[in-house]
Amino acid sequence: YDWLCEVILDQLIENKKYEVWRLELSYTQSSQSVFDIPEEISLLPIDALDIRGNMDKKSSVPDSIYDMKQLYYLSINDMGGVERIPDNVVGLERVQYLNLSNNNIGWVSDQIVNLQCLEELHLDHNSIRTIPEMIGRMERLRFLDLSNNNIGWIPDQIVNLQYLVRLYLDHNSIRSIPE
Repeated sequence: YDWLCEVILDQLIENKKYEVWRLELSYTQSSQSVFDIPEEISLLPIDALDIRGNMDKKSSVPDSIYDMKQLYYLSINDMGGVERIPDNVVGLERVQYLNLSNNNIGWVSDQIVNLQCLEELHLDHNSIRTIPEMIGRMERLRFLDLSNNNIGWIPDQIVNLQYLVRLYLDHNSIRSIPE
C-alpha cells in the first residue's frame, strides 16, 4: 500500500484535479496488510473507504483511518481481528454509513452516539452483549442491524430513534423489547 499511496499522493499534489474518491481495498491478496496503510492516507480526498475482508489478526484498525475527516462511508466488516469499536471513531464527523459486521466486537462504546450524521449502522454477526443506553441519542439513525450477536437486553431509549426504519434483532437472546 505504501507505493500505491505514494503514487496517488504525487498525482494529487501535482495535478490537483481529483475531488472525491472511493478507495476499495477489500479482500486483498497482497502480502502487505491493510494495517500497513500509511498515515498519509488521511491527506487524500477519499470520502468512501472499504477495507472489508482483510482477515488480519490484529485487533484494531489503523488510527490513520480515523483521521479521514471527510469520510461518509466506511466498511470494516469481515475483519476477524477487530474486537472493539475504537473511541477515536468519533473523529469521523461526516460518516453516514458504518459497517462493522462479521468481526469479534464484544461491546459498543457510548462514544458511538457522537456520530451525529450516522444513518446506517451494521453491527451484525459479532459478539455484542449490550447496547449503550445512549443509543437513543442517534437522531439520524435510519437502519440498525444488531442481528446474530449475544444481546440479552435492549435499552428503553431505543424507542427515541424516531427516524429508524429498519431494526434487525434476530438471532439474539433478547427476552423483551421496549414498547
